[in-house]
Amino acid sequence: MGLDSNGRPDRRPVISICAWSPSYRAWDPVEDLSGEPWNPPGARTLATPGDASAEALAETLTGLLSRGECSALLLVGRTIHAGPIRVQMRAENRRLGEPGRLDSTAPSIARVTAPVADILRELTEAGISAIADS
Repeated sequence: MGLDSNGRPDRRPVISICAWSPSYRAWDPVEDLSGEPWNPPGARTLATPGDASAEALAETLTGLLSRGECSALLLVGRTIHAGPIRVQMRAENRRLGEPGRLDSTAPSIARVTAPVADILRELTEAGISAIADS
């Protein structure tokens, strides 16, 4: 648990933000040059390095969730598709570039719990072209 600016325990839920791409590793969660990571109202963020293999990263993120160090994940990555930003509505349990599941006991697909429609509306209002993708 982190501390707030007055040194008290900060009990807001934590969102782990991770950007991973085997070909593009430069991503900075501090976009406004303040030196502080983005923290939405009512939550804190935890920048999680995405410089490991997909399997190692999955273990790291699973560990954060199972130990209660974060309540949610925001995964940011590049797409092979041209055009607007794609907001994924599901995650697949599969290995990259080879057949088979990453975790043999987990479901094949997990639907996101993020408010995709709200995210798309906010991006559109900010002038950013975005679509929901499955």
